Amino acid sequence: MNLAAKPFDRLPPPQFAQECDTALAIVIPAYKAAFLGRTLASIAAQTDRHVVVYVGDDASPHDLAYICAGFAGAVASRYHRFDHNLGQRELVAHWERCVALSANASARAATRSGPASVR
Repeated sequence: MNLAAKPFDRLPPPQFAQECDTALAIVIPAYKAAFLGRTLASIAAQTDRHVVVYVGDDASPHDLAYICAGFAGAVASRYHRFDHNLGQRELVAHWERCVALSANASARAATRSGPASVR
């Protein structure tokens, strides 16, 4: 069964983080499609929907955007594709730029009067 390409239609509609007062940020520095699909499947299977997933695509040759889109109805997430593969040379630097994705979202949300939008 290919979990990476199939959305989880059997799950109830999620209460995404923008509907909540607080949310846990899950940051995923991604490169390999199989690992990303399994990780998102695990997150989608959780009952607590107070999470926002930030996926930092390290210029993967795989279509990680397609995998993320397959979980759009089950996981509140933001996907960002970086132009160059940093993780092969400086893994910590790649982690830091992925964490910055969540920090930037928090800063944007703090400057608005309403909840953060999550795509």
